[in-house]
Amino acid sequence: MNDFYTSRGPFMPIASETRSNINPALTFLPAIFLSLLILGIVIYKSNVIPARIASEVSQELKSYPRLASLAHVKGRNLVLEGAIDPFPGMDDAIGRLARIDGLRLDDRLVRLDPAPPYAEMKRNESSIILTGTLNQKDFDSVVSQIHTAFPYLTIQHWVQIEEAVGTPVWLEGLAKGLYALDPVKDLELIGGQNRLQLNGMVPDDSSQTLARVMAASLIHQVEIDNRIVEQTPPGHPELSLSANQDGLELYAAAKSRDMASQLKQTAEDVFGLVIGKIELNQNIESDQVLASVLSLLPELASVKNLRLMGDGIRFVIWGEVSSSNRLEKIARRISELGLTGTVDSRIVVRNSNSPAILTMLRYN
Repeated sequence: MNDFYTSRGPFMPIASETRSNINPALTFLPAIFLSLLILGIVIYKSNVIPARIASEVSQELKSYPRLASLAHVKGRNLVLEGAIDPFPGMDDAIGRLARIDGLRLDDRLVRLDPAPPYAEMKRNESSIILTGTLNQKDFDSVVSQIHTAFPYLTIQHWVQIEEAVGTPVWLEGLAKGLYALDPVKDLELIGGQNRLQLNGMVPDDSSQTLARVMAASLIHQVEIDNRIVEQTPPGHPELSLSANQDGLELYAAAKSRDMASQLKQTAEDVFGLVIGKIELNQNIESDQVLASVLSLLPELASVKNLRLMGDGIRFVIWGEVSSSNRLEKIARRISELGLTGTVDSRIVVRNSNSPAILTMLRYN
């Protein structure tokens, strides 16, 4: 027999059989590496993204401390929770928060609708006279900030305390603003919810600068009605009047007794009760311009929150009327009296119950 046998030996593979030297465990390495990479990214994002969100939320709320006190960041979630008096810019701030990338906003705020606050502060040489309607917490804050700004003055107050009254927007930063207004003579500040009216006199043309400094000191955006004027130079007729629901406060200087009597009589006929004083000053050159302004007073009877100040050369009128027709009549009367270049009318139309109206008036 010619049978042939070939010895395979201990290491010879069988025909048609292959053998691999790669460890089977190595085939799972790419999958393991990919899983670790994904896990690392998840861990990174879970730590870094909430930190970024918290930082951006903190930055957005820096100018809104009242809102910041009700904001709670939990990971990617921002919860706004609590009761708050709505203030100007609040909805815009919440809108910017909602647009932060990766943030989930949960707005649970209860928006209150309290009665509007009111405060009126007058400063003389030795004291501050404070009147109005505030809640107890805000009243304490106003008094404290007045003491901070004017520590050398005493405070007399007739403020009605009502807990249901809302918080003034201008309250935060008031002390710094009052300190900036220290140079103003006969300073008077009248505040509502988000609006301040500044009255008084300064010896130069720094009125606008003082109002800007006052606005910059406040935390929230506040509408400031600046009625601070330059002091009357000697030798000119002086007129200052302020009208409200209680009557007219009038201070003036005239050359003749006849003009003083006419001024007092006209003011009483138009506005009713008049308090204040009219002084005679023989150094005044002429009462002519004052007489023309006197003829304008009947047209100003319908102006709410009226204030008029002048030095015989220039007169400024502030106030509010309910319609553009009324404003047009006042402008026409100023023109008829030849006071177009003398009287600066800053009367505005303010009627919250009517649609917006644009009125353009031009005379001469």
